[in-house]
Amino acid sequence: MRYALILTLAASPALAAPSDDAALAYFKAAHATFCVSALDEAGNLITPATRYDLKVPTGLGDTQDLTLWHFGCSMGAYNAADIFLTWTDYDGFVTASFARPELNVVTENPEDPESKVLSVDIIGWTADPVAMNPQFDPATLTLTTYSAWRGIGDAFDGATYVLTQGHFRLTRHEVDASYDGAQSPHVLYAAP
Repeated sequence: MRYALILTLAASPALAAPSDDAALAYFKAAHATFCVSALDEAGNLITPATRYDLKVPTGLGDTQDLTLWHFGCSMGAYNAADIFLTWTDYDGFVTASFARPELNVVTENPEDPESKVLSVDIIGWTADPVAMNPQFDPATLTLTTYSAWRGIGDAFDGATYVLTQGHFRLTRHEVDASYDGAQSPHVLYAAP
């Protein structure tokens, strides 16, 4: 019976990507309470989602159809947090997650985060369902993020991800932990 089920699934035609309305319903159900800047009082999107119908590598030398939706989520003074949903006929809807390092920033004066930075170390890894100030390039399947730590943007972190095998893989992470009025990032992680 198990083999028959596998054969039946393998022989089934690919499912059509769901409608934008289905993606919106999933987004509302999963993220409406957090994404306070996305919906108006009537529950309608303030800014329409962007849809991408893509072919992405599977890791097996071929590609799969993947639909990606980019939803605005919340806005702060100088950062916007956005949500990306993916859909494949294998996984259905999935909220994309974005790996990032947890940092330990050591400054000359521990009481003053704006004092000279002595070191920035990765102390662990986590993942977030939001991408900060994202830019997605469908031609290269690359997403970049940038998160300002304060308004003038001299302290920040940024990352680059590649959409492959149905998820966003972190390929680069950089940080500038100095509040010195200039951008001088240091690469903390780069994929080989």
